[in-house]
Amino acid sequence: GINFKLSKNKKIAIVGPSGSGKSTLLGLMIRLFDLNKGKILIGKEDIKSLRLNNLRSFFSLVSQDTVLFDGSISENIKYNSKISIKSIEKFSMLACVDEVIEKLPNGLNTQIGENGVKLSGGQRQRIAIARALAQKKSIILLDEPTSNLDLKTESKLFENLNGIKNITLIVVAHRLSTIKNFDEILYIDAGNLIEKGSHKNLMRKKGSYYQLYQKQLKKNA
Repeated sequence: GINFKLSKNKKIAIVGPSGSGKSTLLGLMIRLFDLNKGKILIGKEDIKSLRLNNLRSFFSLVSQDTVLFDGSISENIKYNSKISIKSIEKFSMLACVDEVIEKLPNGLNTQIGENGVKLSGGQRQRIAIARALAQKKSIILLDEPTSNLDLKTESKLFENLNGIKNITLIVVAHRLSTIKNFDEILYIDAGNLIEKGSHKNLMRKKGSYYQLYQKQLKKNA
């Protein structure tokens, strides 16, 4: 029930009810599991024809379960990359980690403990996003990466991410108000693609996306 094409360097949001298949879709893209039928292509290449290492070299993934290691904030962002301190600071700013480190006495050198136990959930999520950006991959997958952030920080974060050029960003989003400026929004329900288009176009249709958006507006009023 799903058929769509994503263009290079666009910002895409995947939305819909819980259990509709949003996270599953991201898992299929990087072959955490394989399709029973159908195809996923990168260009004209079926991803099943690629070696896993080659396929995953295109992607950075931030899952719902943030994984960090015992070390400094800087070391966690730099993990598995060779970026400079200036680049670390740049990605920290884009992921709103700068708001975290300015409150800490040792800044980027702050030790965070095993899996970031010394930080809040929202702080861990921002560091994981900065690390994904630092990998400099072509496609970044974010699976509800801001569930522990307040609305103001989430809005600023997505505004920053939306402004980055030369990456394809695919975000499973919960709060629709923060992804209004994305290039395209896919509304998925029960494993089916129900609607796709820009925020303006989907609001004009007054379909499933419109109804969910109105429901969230009333909830937050």
